[in-house]
Amino acid sequence: VGSEMCIRDRHNFGMEYWYSSYFALRGGYYFDKTGKISNPTFGVGLRFSNYGFDFGYTSGEPGHPLTNTMRFSMNVIF
Repeated sequence: VGSEMCIRDRHNFGMEYWYSSYFALRGGYYFDKTGKISNPTFGVGLRFSNYGFDFGYTSGEPGHPLTNTMRFSMNVIF
């Protein structure tokens, strides 16, 4: 029952807009009632040939563990 309640209280949503086939802008929101987290998220994606680079940023209240979290990823399509 505890894990089911956790899942119901956690919501993520976002949008992605591709400006061209090379550049994407992303925005979203992370809400976790149980963990008292409600942070906006932002990101960009770049694609060129078979390579990609993604960056994501989570803002939040000062002192929270997720505040100013940055995530990077690189990928190759082969």
